[in-house]
Amino acid sequence: MSDHSQLTSVEKKRLRDRRAQQNSRSKKLHHISQLEERIARLEEQVAYCRQHHTDEGFYQRTEEMKSLRRHNESLLAQQRQLKSLVQSWDLDLLDSPTAPTRAFYRPVGDNEVARPPPPTAVSFSPIDPLEASRRTLPIPPIPPILPPLPPLGVTMTPTPGPTDSPSPLWKRIPLNNDDPSAPYMSFLAYPEQIRASPDSPASPLDLLYGSKTNVLADLVYRTTKRRPLRDPERLACGWLAYHLFKWIFSPSPSRFARLPTFMLSVSDQINIPHLSSIDLMIWPEIRSNLIRRWHIYEGQRDDLFGFLSCCIKVRWPWGESILERDDQDQLRIRRSFYETFMTIEGWGLTPDVIRSYPSILTGVDLPSIVYEVL
Repeated sequence: MSDHSQLTSVEKKRLRDRRAQQNSRSKKLHHISQLEERIARLEEQVAYCRQHHTDEGFYQRTEEMKSLRRHNESLLAQQRQLKSLVQSWDLDLLDSPTAPTRAFYRPVGDNEVARPPPPTAVSFSPIDPLEASRRTLPIPPIPPILPPLPPLGVTMTPTPGPTDSPSPLWKRIPLNNDDPSAPYMSFLAYPEQIRASPDSPASPLDLLYGSKTNVLADLVYRTTKRRPLRDPERLACGWLAYHLFKWIFSPSPSRFARLPTFMLSVSDQINIPHLSSIDLMIWPEIRSNLIRRWHIYEGQRDDLFGFLSCCIKVRWPWGESILERDDQDQLRIRRSFYETFMTIEGWGLTPDVIRSYPSILTGVDLPSIVYEVL
């Protein structure tokens, strides 16, 4: 280090000025570099919008939908042919003189060896899926990719036997088939901690910013943090997800009573194995469409749910507070906000979903859910 003790006060001042100017130039260059990077990102976004948000891009997506629809109709025709062929084989087998009769299924005696019954085609649904796919139902005025599905109330509903009694609603848990090793299913790794978590979060901040004492609230927070949600959607979706998973992992009438009506399981959720992420969708019709057509969306799971998380909105004024203080000066959910997201009318979908994924909206009253963010 050079010795500046011999410098005069004027020279020391000049040295300080030079250092200050050098630091100022370095800050300006760094700031200019950041601005140039930001401009480059904005130019990329503009180029992307010009490429995909044009009439030509809309025409291309329309053609792709038409092509997918033709392909789907072709697959359905092949399926009908295969079914007819298999049915003809069954008829030939029944008409055969060596065809087994019902005596084949008699009880096995003590000295007899049990033989397995011949393979038969078993259907777990009282509705023929091919016949159901050909039903004509009212659909919204959008270009559908797939034929309409049968109504929710008659799909995959098991018929109780003469001695069977229907189970209570609070026991009808969704039939999930998640992969426990999947990174997005961290809930499955903490079943005991979730059961030990309180029935409701102690503070809305646990859902907005995480918690070190409430495992379920922290899991919900980490899950919603993966999506670009605003605070109103993060808190509302987190509240619904918290109480839904609390009920699923530890069913009881009181926990079931905390769920809003639109989050109750429909028959498809109870009878058809599906991802638990689908259970978090707000509208029952969309949940059913996703479950019955999951083979279409399975390869684009992250894109689909990421897109939907951006398009699902709470009908709440922009910039309006969602929290308030109680008598003990503690933050709580604002009552008017709570009453909004606990009703189906308090939620909406931006029109982007209608343009990008029209088939998941089959059977949905579009005017009632479309929501333009101002």
